[in-house]
Amino acid sequence: MLHRAGAAPASSARTAAPAPARRGTVAARGWLGLGGGAAKPAPATAAAAALADQPSALPSSTDAAIRQAQLAAERALRDGRRLLEIDFPPVSITSVAGDGDGQREMNDNLRHLRRFLGAPTFRDRAARVRVLFGDPSEAAVAVSGSTLDPAAGRARTDPAFPRNVAGEPPFQIGYLTRPNALWSLTGVNFDGWSASAQVAPSDEVLVVAYPTFNAKEELGSAREVYEAKVEIGSSSTTGGPGAAGSGSGGETASSSSSSSSSSSPPGRAMIVFNGELEKLREGYYPPFFYRDLAKIATEWLPRMEVAYSVRNFRGSRPAALVRSYPGLWTLYRRDPMAEEGGDDEAGAASAVAVWASARRPSLKEVALELLPASDAAYREALGRRR
Repeated sequence: MLHRAGAAPASSARTAAPAPARRGTVAARGWLGLGGGAAKPAPATAAAAALADQPSALPSSTDAAIRQAQLAAERALRDGRRLLEIDFPPVSITSVAGDGDGQREMNDNLRHLRRFLGAPTFRDRAARVRVLFGDPSEAAVAVSGSTLDPAAGRARTDPAFPRNVAGEPPFQIGYLTRPNALWSLTGVNFDGWSASAQVAPSDEVLVVAYPTFNAKEELGSAREVYEAKVEIGSSSTTGGPGAAGSGSGGETASSSSSSSSSSSPPGRAMIVFNGELEKLREGYYPPFFYRDLAKIATEWLPRMEVAYSVRNFRGSRPAALVRSYPGLWTLYRRDPMAEEGGDDEAGAASAVAVWASARRPSLKEVALELLPASDAAYREALGRRR
């Protein structure tokens, strides 16, 4: 049976079935509906409101995960969320950290990001979507690809965001850090360079591309860009995306102080794509040694809406914690035999939703409390299937 946090378990006769994976592509429904200035607005549509009380679907493949992530991001942006996180395993939909080396994960993330941005919501307005990579080198790989170099441990990579190619959407490209000798020694750009200076007045969505190589510098820069170009702009009364001469997104601090009308639509949003932010939430970086990352974890991440997340658990109780906005955080128990066989679709088909809540549990809570407590519900569900 599916247990919902804060509610009595339902009887076996009324067990809630997991929502089926949505396999349709994101439809082009016009640009994102820009809501009011509330920090946590309610779902704007009846359909979204209905989904808010439903389990999130377990994806059967990376393809399914990308489609679900597209839909979740679209719904969240339409409902006025302005800082989103998209997170799923890059190597395979059932993988965990360490299943792939760093370079493979970055290459996989690059391909997944390009496919995620293939949704009409983003593709049709590519000139107003800016992708911020970690540094100029990673941006160059995204634009031009890379050649095979075994001596350097580099794999061949095709360009994901080629320039001046017929049929390719003109996504805007930028980067979060600009390393140099002094920066490497001090972490400070003495030339006054700032990632936020790359953001154009016409940019509507800023996509932070897997900021994992140098988490401290890249996430710190992403936060600065958000506070300068998204948060300030959300209180401006200038026009929404595409308004001529509006300067939407707060190009200067004075624009945010000109008016505090909460009915004015925000002009810009930020999406952090596969940033491994769970490491910050779970204390992977000791605060004593990583004070800047600790501040990001306590001050910035709580403002973020997790629009889409898939987190896998291995061991004697293989499982996945899934959230697809605006649905519930849903914990699925997987069949250990299906896990050993390596068939992702078979594993998803045999998985059982055993817990759901609007509250996000910590990974420690899942591993030490929720999974052991789900044994009875999992056995009951398997018995009903036989």
